[in-house]
Amino acid sequence: MTILIDTGSPWDANHILKSLNEINFHPNDINYVVCTHGHLDHVGLLSHFTNSKIILGADMGMATNCYSDDYSVKTTDFKICDDAFITFTPGHTNEDISLIAEVNSSSLSSILHTSTQSKPFVTVAFAGDLFENSDDENSWRSLSSNTDLQEYHRTRIQSLAEVIVPGHGGPFVSKLFMQLN
Repeated sequence: MTILIDTGSPWDANHILKSLNEINFHPNDINYVVCTHGHLDHVGLLSHFTNSKIILGADMGMATNCYSDDYSVKTTDFKICDDAFITFTPGHTNEDISLIAEVNSSSLSSILHTSTQSKPFVTVAFAGDLFENSDDENSWRSLSSNTDLQEYHRTRIQSLAEVIVPGHGGPFVSKLFMQLN
């Protein structure tokens, strides 16, 4: 199962396609494209992934022109495979989603706390702009469509996932998850 989170902006095409090629992937190899929200810098290259199942908020589409708007994802998590599910996390926009996945911990060894490196898998939240970056505490509110809702989902995701991949910036360890566990 190959999942791409957010496609980048239309101006990122050369970089994204080159990066995929460097790891021996082609857009046709991507099973799912999960767009955390509909802003241009997150969905601008969707047209390159026409063979993928695309999930954007409650909207889902496939290469066969099959389209679904399953609004139950707003109240119930949506499992896309054994190790990954979509959860609705509005706040930055009203349609934000995050992907929660079990990821091989060896691929995250450079950022994980030494006590967690012995675990084979780590829960990772690909959260889009729910978190702009690892140091956004003083800036995310000005970019939010609903600060109360976004704050609720930020706390919820931090308690669910050991590692958070924000919309802009590198992954970081969730301090709340480490406190709770």
